[in-house]
Amino acid sequence: MKVFFVDTNILVDLAIAREPFDEDAKQLFRSALQEKVRLLTTPIALSTTLYWLQKGRPADAQLAEKARRLIRFFVRVVELAAVSKEHFIASADSGFLDLEDGTQYAAAAAYAKLDALVTRDPDDFKPFVSEPVVDARGAIKLLAKA
Repeated sequence: MKVFFVDTNILVDLAIAREPFDEDAKQLFRSALQEKVRLLTTPIALSTTLYWLQKGRPADAQLAEKARRLIRFFVRVVELAAVSKEHFIASADSGFLDLEDGTQYAAAAAYAKLDALVTRDPDDFKPFVSEPVVDARGAIKLLAKA
């Protein structure tokens, strides 16, 4: 089964129904639910997704419940690669210009052999990784070829 690292922006697309990207994100996560692909991210991405969900909105019980449902969904569908001091060091020693992306990549690559990185920010990754870098639609196409 293919293993895809899922960047924060793809999680956010699904979490806040960010158009027009949310439909492709839904299809990708549906594929994971159907066990057609293993999706992998980091706690950094999950935390940032929760921030985006609640950003600029007053805390209330309804929003908190939505966040709880999202957490439960993501931890059921997406594997979380732990981030350690070594991953931050690897990022600092890499060529990554976005060190948060570098840290997440280091953690994900240490966790599993990746078949692709799924992001809407390909330029943050492409110069520094050997795996294909695709958006959610590209990931779905990769799965269709498998």
